[in-house]
Amino acid sequence: DMITEQAGKNLWYRNSTENTDSRSLDFNANYQWRFKEKKGELFIDINQSLSNGDFIGIYDEYGIIGAETGFYFNERLNNPERSQITTASLDVVNRFKNENQIEYGLKAIINSTDRTQFREIFDFDDAFFFPDININNEFRLSEQIYSAYGIYAQKLKKVHYQLGMRLEQAFVRPELLTTGEVFTNDYFSFFPSAHIVFPLRDKQETFISYSRRIDRPGVRNLNPFIEFTDPYNIRFGNPALNPEYTNSFEIGYNRELERISLNNTFYYRHSYNVLQRIILFDELGRSAVTWDNLDESINWGYEGIAIHRPTKWWRNVFSLNIYQMFLRTANPLLQNNSGLIWNTKLTSSFDLWNKSASVQINGRYNSRRVTPQGFAQFGPAIDLSIQKSFLNKNLDLTIRVSDIFDTQQFWIITEVPGVLQERIYKWETRRLFVTLNYKFGRMQAGREPRKRPTQSAPNGGGGDDMM
Repeated sequence: DMITEQAGKNLWYRNSTENTDSRSLDFNANYQWRFKEKKGELFIDINQSLSNGDFIGIYDEYGIIGAETGFYFNERLNNPERSQITTASLDVVNRFKNENQIEYGLKAIINSTDRTQFREIFDFDDAFFFPDININNEFRLSEQIYSAYGIYAQKLKKVHYQLGMRLEQAFVRPELLTTGEVFTNDYFSFFPSAHIVFPLRDKQETFISYSRRIDRPGVRNLNPFIEFTDPYNIRFGNPALNPEYTNSFEIGYNRELERISLNNTFYYRHSYNVLQRIILFDELGRSAVTWDNLDESINWGYEGIAIHRPTKWWRNVFSLNIYQMFLRTANPLLQNNSGLIWNTKLTSSFDLWNKSASVQINGRYNSRRVTPQGFAQFGPAIDLSIQKSFLNKNLDLTIRVSDIFDTQQFWIITEVPGVLQERIYKWETRRLFVTLNYKFGRMQAGREPRKRPTQSAPNGGGGDDMM
């Protein structure tokens, strides 16, 4: 990284070497009991996920203050993170005559994540690294989420409908282990939903739906300690963040043709307590990235999905999402903003050699997105993957290259009184992934996908998508 004056003199130079090592282990146990005469099922699922990772960074920095004076220092970071997530769920489906169905269940998610930052600065006089006690910290996020839901669905001759309700209690404890401070952010939520489908002739249907969703802040959003990887641009979280809620209303039309499927949805989405990344500046122009809750956002727009099958071995999926966004905030440091946003994605899949191999190409583009301080945008990217099966399809080899043209990046334009800043983030997006998967014995999923009145209904009235 380099910062220069208008005349071209170097003011600050930074050389960064960063390495990330992550490991995870998952255990899963499930049980399924089918009722007699196909009257329903009972599902029990327990999952234990353990993960840990280490981020190690080494930084050399050199700055020119005047014509002959300057500074140089060397620092290193070690930021380990450990997490343990336990998930347990019980789901019951009861089927009755006349296409009636009731589904209900319970779910518990218990999460504990520890995140540590340890920074050392090199002392050139004594030739050793000493800890930075003003930055080093330990943070723990303890989160328990308990929920119960019920869904009633019925298929009539001219209409299919589904009604649902989900109740949820969350206990959230961000804890600053370094200082002993504990924040409490418990909340109760409810998630009603309704989906109504009107079947038409010739494989056509229309639908209307309503659902309520939640977006929870994560560890980096809540951790108030400073993440120090750059003396001019720091980052810290906000332990007082609230979850974001969205009420979504949709109306749509779907049609199946011989080789093409068309899904069209018009939507209106109203969110409040909107989770938003913001940038603060001091009198010297140094910036700090943190998070805050905006009052509300309103999006209304159109989403279309077209599935085209030119041949039996070639399948294309094209999607387009275009919407108008309105951001509203009472924070005096931010401003209301609005703009037209769109994104598109194309996935092309090819089955080869009697479906023992496949090739998939994914391309995506996102327009710039408005923020309460300017706008942000992700760069386009194209991914390529190849999969081949061996040993009677028991052994699968997958080779995937992400962002093959190395074009994906993220940039932000921030404009506040007295400051205009442009940030461009470019990380290692072009990567090679090699996966080998072998199936032992007869593999079966523990639970069948939930049957909905229509595939076009995006939410199941309080199902897993609301977690």
